[in-house]
Amino acid sequence: MPRYLRIYIAVAAFALLAAVHYHLPRFRRGAEYFASPSAGVFDGEDGQRTDSAGVVVDEKGLMSYSPGHAGHPVEMLVERAKKLAEDMERRIASVKSVKDSAKDYLISFGMRPPRGFDAWYAYTQSVPAPHPPPLPSLIPLVHRPMLPFLSHPAALLRTRVEELRGNDASIFTLTFVPDGQGDRGTACAANGEWHTKDWHVRDKGMVLVRGAAAWSWRCNNTLSLLLPLLPLMPEEMFSQIPPLELAFSIDDGPRGMVHNTFRERSEVLARSGRLWSEAQLHQAEQAMRWTYGWSWSCPENTPLKGRGSDLVLNDLNDIVSAESQHVAGDKTFIADFDKSIDYCMNPDLMSLTKWNSDLVGVPLDGVHETVEFIPWEKKEINKAFWRGTATGLFHDKLNAWRQSQRERLHWFGNNMTGTVPLLLPDGSIKHWDRADLVDKWSDVGLSGGPTQCNVEDGTCDAMAEEIDFKDRVSKEDGINNGWSSRFRRLLQGNNVVFKSTLYVNSPIFQQDMLIPWYHYVPTKLDYSDIFDILAFFQGSPDGSIPGRDDLAKEIAAHAHEFVQERWREEDMRSFMYLLILEYWRLMSDDRKAASYQG
Repeated sequence: MPRYLRIYIAVAAFALLAAVHYHLPRFRRGAEYFASPSAGVFDGEDGQRTDSAGVVVDEKGLMSYSPGHAGHPVEMLVERAKKLAEDMERRIASVKSVKDSAKDYLISFGMRPPRGFDAWYAYTQSVPAPHPPPLPSLIPLVHRPMLPFLSHPAALLRTRVEELRGNDASIFTLTFVPDGQGDRGTACAANGEWHTKDWHVRDKGMVLVRGAAAWSWRCNNTLSLLLPLLPLMPEEMFSQIPPLELAFSIDDGPRGMVHNTFRERSEVLARSGRLWSEAQLHQAEQAMRWTYGWSWSCPENTPLKGRGSDLVLNDLNDIVSAESQHVAGDKTFIADFDKSIDYCMNPDLMSLTKWNSDLVGVPLDGVHETVEFIPWEKKEINKAFWRGTATGLFHDKLNAWRQSQRERLHWFGNNMTGTVPLLLPDGSIKHWDRADLVDKWSDVGLSGGPTQCNVEDGTCDAMAEEIDFKDRVSKEDGINNGWSSRFRRLLQGNNVVFKSTLYVNSPIFQQDMLIPWYHYVPTKLDYSDIFDILAFFQGSPDGSIPGRDDLAKEIAAHAHEFVQERWREEDMRSFMYLLILEYWRLMSDDRKAASYQG
């Protein structure tokens, strides 16, 4: 397999969602995120801030560079990422007991952990080293998306789960019952494993599987992950009345968004242990039914919120600022991933992708796919590589499909006209013919012909005419829908993975442990930084200035190591264990009693 610098595009970035409600809050990581580039910063009057590594970051999360600055920006970002990784490992090593772990939870989320937290900690320590990190702050997706719902009465949430199960074809539920009272086929083997192929010889286990999507292949994937975990969970979870019922969606698309004011109010109530009144909650939810637009999900005083005109959801055709185009100016690179994908601060991002608000579990589609490990030195082709089909959205005249990530990436990687001002490893900027750069560094394109398109309105014909589809490649080298679980396969291939995405609430469950510029290379949504990044690693196109292949090799090794040590089945189960404990508290009438008292 050649040494491709693969570009990963997150288009449909999830396979399995835990569904509590149709509208879920837009998730934002907090300032306590341990490896945040914001650590040790001070704000300037111009909105810029300087972190402890000396990296100057603007309000959009970007680091600017112009000739004369000291140090190449990519090298500075890579070196800073190494320090963040060292800090993370030190924090993990500092946890010596469940008390330390509970303290981390309290500091990070401002409340006690859920009941059963000690059992979760015991599970993490039972896994052969390296243990799944017992630091809740490293996996905030287990708590923060659920936080607003702690302001909702548990009885109401249980009713909504029942309604979902009865009315939504994409829903399946798992109801916890005493051992032996579950559905036939849900008992695990003596070795604690459960596989779809032999469910018919299994006895009754600890769950009832219900809903229109019950026993579908995504439901069965979830069962294979969770069933071996259930005997290790608190016994009272399986004997309570009413029984605990978890709802999951098999859809690989977003469920919806909520207003920022509703989310903030819900979080304030939740942290204080209070609930919405029935009348106020009904009024607030009804108000959201009649107001649309991206800006409603943004805090006050953000650029998108302050715009004179709003944008109706999915109507993304016309609002594109000059900042999203290739314009003259300083070179910029992603220095703060969270800020760089915040459309409230970067309204121009709206035309380049789509947002959603979901509560997510561990996605399993393709997660067990493996690739052969090939040493770095034996990979002889040094090109940015991407191949995929035209999926990710439906192509018709009502959708701005030419703005889709995949179509834009195809055209970016095959545009042979004009010149590119290229930032070289020595800090100088020189213009190069784009055709030469594409030929030397790019093997990017759509394959397979028009798909997911409207024949009647002529869109399929338009795609065939406008897109020069490339030949197919092997499964290991291609991407269909860009589920986050497939990111695992890319990381383990001993390649430098380029990632372009806007979906912060990604179901990469250990998102906060994946460090940009250490495990992968983040790229801007308009791809305008890709050639500069390639030049840093590859050297100048004519070979006169050497690149930093040594740093590229390190990033590839870090990614491979991460999959082997942090993305195992045990790590996925550790995340789901704590997520289910959070859900258990959420569905409990007495949330205080459902919290950990240790």
